[in-house]
Amino acid sequence: MKRLLTVIGLILLVAVFSSGVVLAGETVTCTVTPKVIAIEVTPGLVDYGVLDLGTSKSTLDFEPAKTLTAKNTGSVDEKFEIRSSDASGTTTPWTLVTASSIGTNAFAHQYKGGAATDWTDFESSSTTKILKASVAKDETVNFDLQILMPTSTTDSGEKTITVTVLATGLP
Repeated sequence: MKRLLTVIGLILLVAVFSSGVVLAGETVTCTVTPKVIAIEVTPGLVDYGVLDLGTSKSTLDFEPAKTLTAKNTGSVDEKFEIRSSDASGTTTPWTLVTASSIGTNAFAHQYKGGAATDWTDFESSSTTKILKASVAKDETVNFDLQILMPTSTTDSGEKTITVTVLATGLP
């Protein structure tokens, strides 16, 4: 059996070397970066404090100003969008409306910065606005917020408003 295997091995060696086949190889190094969509917003809290009905306050009114910053912490260029919620917290929520529609239990919330050079209404809690259409990786976008209080309310308890900054990847 050993002799048979040796003969077969010799035949294969002769066949390979007599056919003129030369074997060579090269390697290819491949890399990949995952597409990560990520955003960081600071500071994470704006406390407007206790305000009179029918008045307004913005993050620029604080000393020092509390301008917010959204940073693209992802791996690709992104679009930043922004939206605000209604005000919740106690028995009667406040409805988010435009500045021209403020009334009983109805307030306005606005933003300025990014693509918006003037105070811009969020309009309603179901409306999303473009903060900036193209934000490069590691780029920051500064923006400010402003609340316009209702003219009257049936509930004087503390309210919570959530502002969401959304990031979507660009092609």
